[in-house]
Amino acid sequence: MTSLGLLEVKGLAMAVVACDTMLKSSNVKLLNHENTKGGGWITVKILGDVAAVQAALDAGEAVARQHNALVSKSVIARPNEEVHALVQLNKA
Repeated sequence: MTSLGLLEVKGLAMAVVACDTMLKSSNVKLLNHENTKGGGWITVKILGDVAAVQAALDAGEAVARQHNALVSKSVIARPNEEVHALVQLNKA
């Protein structure tokens, strides 16, 4: 089953670095990224099985923390169909 991972960081450059780290660390797929309101925060969205998503987020979190750029992270195992429209899972 597909799980959703969200990593929110400060700045586009940090989002790119964290995304690269996540994709290299685990078997996950990049869904997309989204500019959030205020502060230059970027949310990177990834898909994969729950263990791979958790491992990737842990790696992305570590690199973001090194640069004091972590805002938040979250894993949603088997997101409900209603969530798909919210995060555009149906386009993956």
